[in-house]
Amino acid sequence: MNRMRILVVEDHADSLTVTAKLLKMSGYEPATANGYRAALEAAAANDFDLVVSDIGLADGDGCDLIRALNRQYGLKGIAVTGSPEAMADGRCDGAGFISMIVKPFVFSQLIEEIQKAIPS
Repeated sequence: MNRMRILVVEDHADSLTVTAKLLKMSGYEPATANGYRAALEAAAANDFDLVVSDIGLADGDGCDLIRALNRQYGLKGIAVTGSPEAMADGRCDGAGFISMIVKPFVFSQLIEEIQKAIPS
């Protein structure tokens, strides 16, 4: 079975750990990065199919991150944010996010968005 490799980017340690564990239990192959710089390093060292990233990272902006990962590696992402207005101001337009989930979210929402991202 070819498992989808997902890079999870989140600077809140508990959220990062729980999301990765639930993704693994759901049959995905998650890797974690605790911020902007760690995500760039992980993407340079590994092949991923998708990125799930918080927008408000302590060491950078999630919109800039997905823009860089999309430009360098063709990666698309699912934005996770505690404030939906962060996406509404237009700064993430064209960055490479294919959908957005607002925190707190039900895990099944994330799975639905991941499944939508899988090419048919």
